[in-house]
Amino acid sequence: MTAEAQELKEKFGEMLPFMREFDDLDAKIGNYKNKIKQDQKLLKSKDQTGFIVCLIIGVVLVPFFATIMMLLFRIGEVSAAIAGIGIFLGYLIIATLVIICVYALESSGYKNKTKKLNEEIARLQKEIAIIEPRLEKVFDILAERIVVVPENYRYLMAVECMYGYFVNRRADSLKEAINLYEEELYRMRQEQRSEQMVALQRQQNSALNNISASSAINAAANMAQVFQNIGR
Repeated sequence: MTAEAQELKEKFGEMLPFMREFDDLDAKIGNYKNKIKQDQKLLKSKDQTGFIVCLIIGVVLVPFFATIMMLLFRIGEVSAAIAGIGIFLGYLIIATLVIICVYALESSGYKNKTKKLNEEIARLQKEIAIIEPRLEKVFDILAERIVVVPENYRYLMAVECMYGYFVNRRADSLKEAINLYEEELYRMRQEQRSEQMVALQRQQNSALNNISASSAINAAANMAQVFQNIGR
């Protein structure tokens, strides 16, 4: 191993733990922030079940009963109309009680749900507040050490691969390590394309087989129809 390769191996080896930690902390903060956004959306979206029930009771059923009363009066069924008015008033009382109960239950459930979501948001914000100072510290350490790596390769996968080249003595310089990495990237892309082509070919073959099977079934059905017509 050349002196340059040994020096690069040491620098990359010192850098890697901080890069891994940075990626891990950054991912955690991103997940926590996404969870907070989801919880905040849930807080804004109130359960609509009670509203829908009350809407049905107030907007649909009440006019329906009122229309029936009007029709009974018009056709001269006064006694039926009076009885209907009593039923209607009783219905209004029951409907009012139902609305009160629905909203009471909904409000109670919504308050519990809101409390839990606020507690979860507060916990996640606390976790973020704990992690962020460490993330900033790791970032400052990396900023000093990552200058040896070209800008286009300042991410974990590239640094890990190049470190492996120096450890396994596959590269004696940074230029050689970058060239090896680019070759492996190209090979991986080609393999991915090949896999995509194979998957696409399988889909096309499956579609053709389905078409062939469908055509065979249709042909058999047509022949059966012909024989039936001949028999007649």
